[in-house]
Amino acid sequence: RPNRPDLKRAWAYYEHATLPRHFVGESTADTNLRRAEPGEHEQETELYDVIRTPQKAFIEWGTGIDLYFVSVFCLAIFMFVAACINIPSMMFYGSEEYNGGIDKNDASDA
Repeated sequence: RPNRPDLKRAWAYYEHATLPRHFVGESTADTNLRRAEPGEHEQETELYDVIRTPQKAFIEWGTGIDLYFVSVFCLAIFMFVAACINIPSMMFYGSEEYNGGIDKNDASDA
């Protein structure tokens, strides 16, 4: 039956109409990937690679998306540095030197 649901055709439609794609082998002058419009079928396209997509390619969606990912990256670096700065404090407050040899699990003297 021609109207019977087909999972492969549905997934192909989802990939081409919903997920972001770029043209294969084409870049703009500054090596950005050129984004394809949803449903593009005249030229060959492929999905954006989650890991290998350069940060410059996000400008295709506008400055807001680009700024979001730059902010997330900067925040991740800041949190990593803050965690590294706090390691000595965590080690001190978890040591025997801080609690004076009292067992942390013994709450009967409190």
